[in-house]
Amino acid sequence: MKKTNLFILSLLLMVSFNIDLKADCRDEDLNEWATTIEPVFIENNGEHKYDYFYSYFLSISNIRDDIVIKVIDKNGDSSYGEKFELLNLYGVGCYTNLEEETYRIEVYGGENSKCKNELLRSLTYTVKPYNDMIKTEECEKYPNHELCQSFTDKTQNMTRDDFNKQMQQYEKSIKNSRPSWQTLFSTIREYGVYVLFPFFLISLIYIIKIHNYKKKESKE
Repeated sequence: MKKTNLFILSLLLMVSFNIDLKADCRDEDLNEWATTIEPVFIENNGEHKYDYFYSYFLSISNIRDDIVIKVIDKNGDSSYGEKFELLNLYGVGCYTNLEEETYRIEVYGGENSKCKNELLRSLTYTVKPYNDMIKTEECEKYPNHELCQSFTDKTQNMTRDDFNKQMQQYEKSIKNSRPSWQTLFSTIREYGVYVLFPFFLISLIYIIKIHNYKKKESKE
């Protein structure tokens, strides 16, 4: 009976010890921070495009140095975050995807945190398929158009003719929104008198006052 009680007491102590270990791994500040983070997508289309052969990078907002991120694609392949010095970025580099890709971003406590290797937050981020249309002359001319983004599903089922029609309509709308020289001159001719007449009137009064003042000064 005594042996049984001793065994039960030992078991309770072991359970309590494990609970204490997990409690020591709690960091209120780190856990609170984890509730505020969001996925971050960075396209590699700047001056360092050829320094890193990745098409884009996945990271998180409000980065700190006591965490580790792990990115897992839909096939289960995973990569851990690394520092990209030229971009001043901590994240995971990804290659061009021809189809839509959804990633899971897992955030863990780092080696220097109280929550070492503990999962703090799991996020998902979906990257749209690569857009071949960005290679067209239209997209070189209008790179900010929604059909000319590097990763979008808006052109996925669109033929080249449909794309050309939409871009032509867009270009036409831009030209129509810009006032022509003829329109500008017509506006000046129609409303210029309302602007110029007060200006000339004020100038005339000012000139007369100066003339009278100088005349008065010369007499004195």
